[in-house]
Amino acid sequence: MWDWLDRQREQGIEALAIPHNMDKSRGQAFPETAWKGRPLRAFAEQRLRNEPVVEIIQEKGASETHPLLSPDDEWADFQTFRYYDGRESPVGDYYREGLGRGLAIERRIGVNPYRFGAVGGSDSKLGAGAFDETRERVFDVACSDGLQPDLVSHRCPDNGARVDLADCSTSRDKGAEALRTVWTDPDFDTGQPAFYYVWVLENPSCRWSTWDVVRVGVEPNPVLPPVIQERAWTSPIWYAPAP
Repeated sequence: MWDWLDRQREQGIEALAIPHNMDKSRGQAFPETAWKGRPLRAFAEQRLRNEPVVEIIQEKGASETHPLLSPDDEWADFQTFRYYDGRESPVGDYYREGLGRGLAIERRIGVNPYRFGAVGGSDSKLGAGAFDETRERVFDVACSDGLQPDLVSHRCPDNGARVDLADCSTSRDKGAEALRTVWTDPDFDTGQPAFYYVWVLENPSCRWSTWDVVRVGVEPNPVLPPVIQERAWTSPIWYAPAP
């Protein structure tokens, strides 16, 4: 497919591919080596040309990260795929890990195949992350309702927003229409390549399956959480040390 896309571009036709459902890729979404013994640099350059963005959220689930990959991120278990066709590990399937792998590959060969932006598709509190090859840090940087992030945990306090599961009504007096702030990475290292991206969390609301309970009268599914916190993401910004 990439060869075909390259040929379209040679004819003056702009074209790109958008990977989706990476969480079901069986470790092939973000490999550390090229497929079928191909030279890694050629693989990296061609992927970078043809796949500038990836889809990290859609109806079938989210491909941003996974609790096993981001154990210190309490928001990592968002619409994650729970069955791996016999596999025990989500390694190689998730966007955040892929961005970090890209930095490691770039250090080895000078090209980052995973310098992606992010998109969401349907297929039918403000937070920031600081990431490099060796660390992953998640900071709440702006809180609603006049609250401030804790100086030690870097987390916003609970703003008290609640959901009534009897009718799915929510706390109308909690939250913010907009949040803004200026943030500086407290662990910034001028010699370390890194990437940053931001996400915003909504107040809790009923998951679609809970709406079915309320409106249709079906029994609640015990496997599914009754509420969800919808969210939005930015594409990353990248930092590279001066040569």
